[in-house]
This record gives sequence, structure tokens and C-alpha cells, in this order.
Amino acid sequence: PNCALSKMCYYDGRVSITLAHRKTQGRGLVMDVSITEKNGIPIVTARGHIHGSNVSDFHAPFDELLQQGKTKIVLELSGVDFLSSAGVRVIISVKNRAQANNGMLKLANLSNAASGTLMLVGIEMFDIYDTIDLAVGSF
Repeated sequence: PNCALSKMCYYDGRVSITLAHRKTQGRGLVMDVSITEKNGIPIVTARGHIHGSNVSDFHAPFDELLQQGKTKIVLELSGVDFLSSAGVRVIISVKNRAQANNGMLKLANLSNAASGTLMLVGIEMFDIYDTIDLAVGSF
């Protein structure tokens, strides 16, 4: 693999990373973030618990993508069991940064936990799709 960036390894045009496996209070709360690509659109998939103590690990892949000029991004949240306000702030920040660079962050496959948290901040501010294919196809 060509690991030119600190935490990203490229395999035949696909990117796959695992940024964080954190245990909180011995309960084994884990967050995992991976990036793949479909039709040239990066898909960031998050799983587990996104909270204040691991939010920088959740933010890192978006920083890498935006620094590479990839401003059309899909965030897939079907495996998110908990999304804190810190995680929501990251999503809003990435959305705003992408839009400032003529791009867009689109959400796909929201879990009940992610959907519930996003409803508190106004879910209508996001472009949300039932599937990754629909989100990718909307660009």
C-alpha cells in the first residue's frame, strides 16, 4: 500500500482506514471510521459511539479529504449507536467547509440514534438519503 498520508492507505483506488478503537469506562464503547469510494465520491462510514473523547478521530478523515480537494462526500451512519453534540458539530463543520468549496456533505443510512440526535439540531439542514447509491447518484 501507498501510505503517503499519516493515517490513510490506498489500495487500487480504494481508501480504507480504521482511526479509533476506544474503550470508555471499561464498557468497550468503540468507534470505527472507514473511507471507501464509489464513482469517485468518498464515502465515510462511521460505526459505534461518537462522543467528545473520540470526536477528533471522527473529524480526521474529513480533514484529510477536504485537504485533498475532495469536497463531495457521503457520510454513512447506519452503524452509529450514539452521536453526541460534539459529533454533530463535526458534521455541521464538514458540511459548511464542503459548501464553502463548492461541494456538499450528504448523509446516508441514518441509524435511529443518529437520526434522533440530528432531529434536535434541525435535520432539515442536511441532505439525507436512504442508501449510499442514492446519495452518490445525487451529485
